Amino acid sequence: MDIKTCVNTLRSLAEGLDPLTGRPLTAASITEQDSVRDSLLQAADFMTRFGAQQSSPKTSRGRAWTSDEESRLVREFESGRSIEAISTDLHRSSSAIQARLFRLGKL
Repeated sequence: MDIKTCVNTLRSLAEGLDPLTGRPLTAASITEQDSVRDSLLQAADFMTRFGAQQSSPKTSRGRAWTSDEESRLVREFESGRSIEAISTDLHRSSSAIQARLFRLGKL
């Protein structure tokens, strides 16, 4: 289940709705308890923040370069791709791309 679906399910339950049908749950439902409803909303908020972090750009900061990454870097740079485009593809900062190209004698 993806994060968005999970968050929607939690919010529906917290609102007293069946997440599949959208119909109200019975009055005797456990989700009518304040502590349960609050827990569901807090979990949904956490999942939303977690999902936002997961969708942030990936980074390889501090991770050593592999020979495959270096080969791809050189190949893409020599084919005329911009440093910014290579940076995005390799999940490295532009300055890391430039530093590695300098170290490899390409700049």
